[in-house]
Amino acid sequence: MPRPFRLLLVTVLVAFSLYIYQQAHAVIFTLLGILLLFVFAAIIAMLLDPLLDRMQRMRPFAGRRGLTVLTLNLALLVCIAAAVVLLTPVVIGQANHFVHSSPELVDKVRAWGLRTQGWLNSIGIPLVIDIPKGMNAVGAKLVDSAAGFIGGIASIIIDLVLVAVIAIYFEIQGRQLIDAIRKLLPRQLKTIDFALVAAGATVAAYVRGQLVMATIIGVYTGVAMTLLGVHYAIFIGIAAFLLEFLPLVGAVMAMGLAIVIALFQSPVLALLAGVAGLVGHAIEAYIVGPRVTGHVTRLHPLAAMAALVIGAQLGGLLGALFAVPVAGIANVYLGALYMSRRGEDAFYLQDKGGTALEDLPSLGQEIDRAPDPGVKPAGRRRRRAAV
Repeated sequence: MPRPFRLLLVTVLVAFSLYIYQQAHAVIFTLLGILLLFVFAAIIAMLLDPLLDRMQRMRPFAGRRGLTVLTLNLALLVCIAAAVVLLTPVVIGQANHFVHSSPELVDKVRAWGLRTQGWLNSIGIPLVIDIPKGMNAVGAKLVDSAAGFIGGIASIIIDLVLVAVIAIYFEIQGRQLIDAIRKLLPRQLKTIDFALVAAGATVAAYVRGQLVMATIIGVYTGVAMTLLGVHYAIFIGIAAFLLEFLPLVGAVMAMGLAIVIALFQSPVLALLAGVAGLVGHAIEAYIVGPRVTGHVTRLHPLAAMAALVIGAQLGGLLGALFAVPVAGIANVYLGALYMSRRGEDAFYLQDKGGTALEDLPSLGQEIDRAPDPGVKPAGRRRRRAAV
C-alpha cells in the first residue's frame, strides 16, 4: 500500500479507537477495576513468595505448597487481628472523646467561620460562610450520606476479601501459570523470563520501599503528636501510615489533618503540629525518601517526580500510584535496549540465577558505562589514571 494510504489508514484506526474508547468509557473503567484486583493480588503474592520459599525449606512444609500458604496467611491474619485488638481500645476511647466534645468543636468552627466572614467582609470580599448551628443540623446532613458511606465500606470489604482469595490462588499456582505461558511461547523464553523478572523485581522493591516509608512516617507522626499533646494522636498516626501510599498528596493530607485537630485545642499547638509535620516531611523528602525510593527503583529523583506528575495527569490518583513502578520497569527495558544497540545480549538473566533488581540493566548505569564519543580508549585510560 502506498505511504499516503497507510498514513490515512492509521489515522482512521486511531480516530475509530478513540471513538470506541469514548463510547465504552464506563465498561473500560469497570474492567480496569477488576484488573486492579488481580494486580494487587499478584503484588501480595510476589511479596510473600520469598517467605514461602524459605518456609518450604523447613521439614514440616517441604513439598507442601498449599499447607505453607495456608499457614503463612493464617499467621498474617493473627498478626493483623492482634494489632486490631491492641489498637481498638485506644481508637474507641479517642472516638468517645470526640463524640462528647463534638458540640464544643462545632461551636468553635462556627465562631471561627463567623470571624473569618467578618474579616473578609471588612476588606471588601462579600463571602457568606454557612455553618450549621448545633449538632442536630450537622447530624441531619450526615445522615443523608450515611447510606452511601456504608455501601462504600461494604464494597471495600468485599474487594479486600476478593484480593486475599486471588492472592492465595497466585501463591499456590502462580508458578504453574507462568510455566503455562512459557510453554505457549517456547521461542520467546528468554524475553518472557526477562520481562517477568523485570516487572516482578521492580514492583516488589517499590512496594517494600513504600511500606518502609509508610511505617516510618506513621510511627513518627503518632509519636510526635503524642508528645505535643494533640488529641487523637494514634488515629493521626494510622491515617499518616495509610495516606503515605497516596503519592503527591498523602503526606500533605496527613499534615493538614494533624494541624486541623490541633487547631481545636489552641493556635500555638496547631503551629507546633505544623512544624512537626514539616520536619517529618523534610525527613521523608530529603533524607529517607531519596535513599529508599531511589535505591529500590534506581530512578533519579527528578525522573520519579516527572513520572508522578505525568501519571497523575493521565490517570488521576491511580495513575500517580502506579507511575513510579511503571517508570522503574521502563528504566530496566530502556537500559536493555541501550545495551542491545551496543551489540550486547541484554534480554537475558544471569547464569548465577540472580533475580534481584540490581542484577538487571538500568538506563542510567548503561549510559555511564558507555564510552565518551570522540575519546580514544587509550586517552580514556590515561585520564582515569590521572584522576
